[in-house]
Amino acid sequence: MRFWTVHALPAPVLAAPVLAAPVLAAPVLAASELGTVPAPTARWLLSRRRRRPSVVPHGGLALVPESVPLLALLLPLLWLLWHRCWLAALLFLIATVAVLLLPLGPLAGWVTAGLHLLTGLSAQDIRRWSLARHGRPAIAVVEGADEESAMFRLLTQRPDLARAVA
Repeated sequence: MRFWTVHALPAPVLAAPVLAAPVLAAPVLAASELGTVPAPTARWLLSRRRRRPSVVPHGGLALVPESVPLLALLLPLLWLLWHRCWLAALLFLIATVAVLLLPLGPLAGWVTAGLHLLTGLSAQDIRRWSLARHGRPAIAVVEGADEESAMFRLLTQRPDLARAVA
């Protein structure tokens, strides 16, 4: 069992009522009118591009595990960029370049390895900080074997958050 930190949008955003659009009957087109439908424009296609599902997999909720990701230990810059921790990635890049430019000689490799280790061990904390900085504070901590069971446990304990998932 692992612990998961739950980050959500602020309460007024989650509690906003969802207004349903009225259901209108679609006009029936004759076979001769089917060819007259205009092709989608480039702007329409760009507005319909898919977001990466791991950004917000559960609507307004984001679950961050209490674990050390192996990829963050090996490739911290790529991990930070994948999880959209832009400021942390920039700081990591500046620190790495500074270490490589300093005349440390054989110690440069050890210092770089230490920087990778430090960033990898605190990667999920950096991710939580980044989410909080973007207006998604931590609202709960739940326990679950995987993300799905943690989400199920969260929604049984806090049914008011079900609207954010739907």
